[in-house]
Amino acid sequence: MTEFPTYVTITLPYERTENAADRLFVQYYNDSTGTWELLYSELDESNGTITFYTDHFSTYALFDYFEYEKGYNSGPLSKVVFSSAKLDDMIDKCFGDQDLFIAMLRKNSAEDSGLINIGIDSFGLSNNLTSASDNTIHLVSSTGLMSNEMSKALGNSFGKIGAGLTAIKVGLSWYQSGNVSETLKKNKYDIIELGLSTAAGALGAAPLTVAAAGVWLAGMVDDGIRDVKNYGYENEIEHAYQEFTWEYVSYSNYSGEFGCSLPNNMPARAFIDEMKDAVIVNKGNTWAWLLQREFVKNRNNPQKMFESIDKLLDDYANVFWKLKPSARKMIAEDIHVADRWQEPGTQEITEYKEGLKAVLRYRLRKLFACLYERCILDAKQRLLWEINGFEKQMNTVTEFSVYASDVDGKEIPLSKTEYKDYIAAFAKSPSDKPTIWSWSPGSKDNGKFMCTLYNFITMGTPSFVKFYKTWEDQVEDKAAFTLSFTYSAPAVKLKIGNDDNRYYLYEVFDCDPRATGFADYNYEILRVEADVENNIFKQYNFHPSDGWKVWDEYAYNPSANIITSDNQDWHIELIPANDWKAIRGSSSSFATLPGTATKTDNKVYKYYRYLEVIPLSDGMWQVSETGETIAYDSFFSEGSMPAERLQTPSGQSFLDEVRAFAKEYGLIIYEGDRTEFD
Repeated sequence: MTEFPTYVTITLPYERTENAADRLFVQYYNDSTGTWELLYSELDESNGTITFYTDHFSTYALFDYFEYEKGYNSGPLSKVVFSSAKLDDMIDKCFGDQDLFIAMLRKNSAEDSGLINIGIDSFGLSNNLTSASDNTIHLVSSTGLMSNEMSKALGNSFGKIGAGLTAIKVGLSWYQSGNVSETLKKNKYDIIELGLSTAAGALGAAPLTVAAAGVWLAGMVDDGIRDVKNYGYENEIEHAYQEFTWEYVSYSNYSGEFGCSLPNNMPARAFIDEMKDAVIVNKGNTWAWLLQREFVKNRNNPQKMFESIDKLLDDYANVFWKLKPSARKMIAEDIHVADRWQEPGTQEITEYKEGLKAVLRYRLRKLFACLYERCILDAKQRLLWEINGFEKQMNTVTEFSVYASDVDGKEIPLSKTEYKDYIAAFAKSPSDKPTIWSWSPGSKDNGKFMCTLYNFITMGTPSFVKFYKTWEDQVEDKAAFTLSFTYSAPAVKLKIGNDDNRYYLYEVFDCDPRATGFADYNYEILRVEADVENNIFKQYNFHPSDGWKVWDEYAYNPSANIITSDNQDWHIELIPANDWKAIRGSSSSFATLPGTATKTDNKVYKYYRYLEVIPLSDGMWQVSETGETIAYDSFFSEGSMPAERLQTPSGQSFLDEVRAFAKEYGLIIYEGDRTEFD
């Protein structure tokens, strides 16, 4: 024998070990893959034992995460490990309930905020992660901390773990609680319809296993169950049918099907073909090995397992109705001598079969309970494998490196630049204090920083790196500059200097009411490419369907430090600040003049302001000059900026800034007579 008909319990003693719950675990050796695989186990620290369950012979061993004793669990590269002994505690603390279980079967998606939050909470990471909203599937990309692909994968992992914990907790409550009957009867049709039609893998294996097992358990508490031994049959037809099925239906392992074995004194025996090696099903352990066979054969496909067992019961209940009508009549009248046999209609036969199957489930309730226990253990094991995969995901290492670039965009090692002695430190935002993680990116030996995803999360998911000239500057948080990044594996590269692409909050104030679509104030986010070699200043705006597209192209005169453009309506002059974090300018042509615009006077018809912004995530930007956060995720939002945004960094009104700009450069604001255009 290599497999057992049911799970056997194996309990091993272990030497007293500090932090045993965090360290000890059981694995078995998979001969087919040549690897050790984690097993579900239960730790009893009071008795110094660890228990696991198996239904087959194999090589098993008790392992110890000895690294904990050596202080391995510290620093950005320390590995997170999960002890299988903690699984039951996670299940107990899971706040998922039956309503959530039914809802998740309906939705059939691990990318659900409720499930993701359960997964996050089960690992104690609620304070370090931003969980998804009801209509958002990306876990952390909503805060711009991770790449969309990585964020979605992480969210899916948390969701599957949340689904597994919820399913097992609900499944245990069905089996253990005093009101299991009412609980299952209320929802069994939802479970049958939803759980067994769930696409494999969408929620992970554990929920599907629990859902399928729940259907059997639902059958055990069916309202139609009666104790047939009290002979409480509705009529002689039901009596004859059930008496025949209980006493004479047999199974042949040789032919692999049900039939019947009649005693010699029954005349109908002469009209029925006997099967080889047939045994009466309700004698001995026939049902036990039949159910065991289907369980083992389909244990990796709970849906198919349920269907095969249900077919087994259906075939058993159908033997009587597959007989020839003449043989059926002889048998029925032999069993129920007092009455002549009346052949029932199709609908009646269906009702009789369902009634017998309900009673059969009740008779087999102890066997079904054993199967259910095995399914719950299987669900725990499958969830453990999900968590084991998640553990590897959380231990994925990302390497951070920083480089400079020359005018041609070529990478220059930081050790060969003025930044070679700078100190880099992570921070949640430009205004936050740096974290304890810092390194020397210009080091010749190793200017790289590495961390695991888990440690990145526990550090609070920083999304900025601050650069300091000295250690004293770092202590006082006097950063020379700050770079943003999006976390991804296996590497993140940060670039310093000569960046041809910048992003700006582009603001326009219409002074001339004759302007087409006059709205006083408009804004959008632009991407700007400064081609220094060719003195070209290109503007890109974002289209939801097409992405960034060239909107306009200006000429840049570096000696005069001025950007100019002559389009159909306007002559535009822009003046960048020395660090290009702000660009201000105006247009001085009538919008109504035909042809190519030229500079016609010194009036300001439109005022432009560009403020550099740092992309935080899709739709979120931080203004470098003010530190404020701007929400922008669509093309050319018009007039929708909050009123307080119409303030300059100094706090004066936007119109006051226009007046100050005009005064500084000897210009006149053209305001015209607006009433005639209202």
